Amino acid sequence: MAVVDFDCYYNIVTCNIVLDVNGNYAYAKNQANTSNSIDPYVYIGGNNYYGKFIAFPNGSKRCSLSGSRQFNGKVTFPKGVTHLYGAFRNCQRFNQNIQIPNSVTNTYAMFQNCSSLNQNIQIPNSVIDMNAMFQNCSKLNQNIKIPNSVINMGNMFYGCSNLNQNIQIPNSVTNTYAMFYGCSNLNQNIQIPNSVTTTYAMFQNCSKLNQNIKIPNSVNDATSLFQNCSSLNQNIKIPNSVTSVTQAFMNCWNLSDITIEPIIVKYFFSDSMIRNTNQQSINIWTDLASANRIMATKFIQGGIKPTMTAITNGYYNAYYNVYIYTNAFS
Repeated sequence: MAVVDFDCYYNIVTCNIVLDVNGNYAYAKNQANTSNSIDPYVYIGGNNYYGKFIAFPNGSKRCSLSGSRQFNGKVTFPKGVTHLYGAFRNCQRFNQNIQIPNSVTNTYAMFQNCSSLNQNIQIPNSVIDMNAMFQNCSKLNQNIKIPNSVINMGNMFYGCSNLNQNIQIPNSVTNTYAMFYGCSNLNQNIQIPNSVTTTYAMFQNCSKLNQNIKIPNSVNDATSLFQNCSSLNQNIKIPNSVTSVTQAFMNCWNLSDITIEPIIVKYFFSDSMIRNTNQQSINIWTDLASANRIMATKFIQGGIKPTMTAITNGYYNAYYNVYIYTNAFS
């Protein structure tokens, strides 16, 4: 046995990590003593570790290999572990199908920046927080099953540029903030459950997305929801529960129709929400009160407050080829 060449911290106190003679197996020599800490914590990290197996000590509640960029081995977690916060963050070579114990509640940033990972990781139904769990896993293209215990899925697949799966979001989830941000290959009709309240930047920079995504009337924040979705050409319906859609359709070059339930937001197309010069016409379907509110904002290119011409049942801007129809709900 030999002492391994990376650091291990147990309750912020250095403990011994040992390897077998071939350097294939590592384990913490000291067992975590729960009487010494409410949250016993073991961290292992080192850029140059190439071992094939790591076992964390019994009694550990939080375990992490964050920063072990060369590691691509097997890992076992102890029974009772609850937090895998950043457990494999920045493990750039890591591509193993890890078994997550059913005691775990927090997988925040667990595989963040694992650029080689492409495994169908099984999530136990004890997990509540999956924020940024697979963020920047650029090779990932698996239909990850989400248990109905999860509440937070913000940033979960942020930057997963290879992902094109119809991820099922359970109706326990409230936060999908930037969930698919930068998933440039995604083109799936993702179902947003009526438990979700924020969809801020949920599909931002999903350049292939062209699906009629249904926004439930539980959502209040749709800021940047479809920003830079350059392929989107669906009649997206904005429910009257929404209070912010700033930049929701910014740079959606192919968009032709939007339906807005009465009465909608304080600031609708503010600051370059529509950039439609020399594109096909864009139709906004709503009621008169909502139309007047929209026209009171700077909803066109460059934050310009446009001059609208009255037409039958609506208004028209010739320069930007934008129509606002006011009889959609009459």
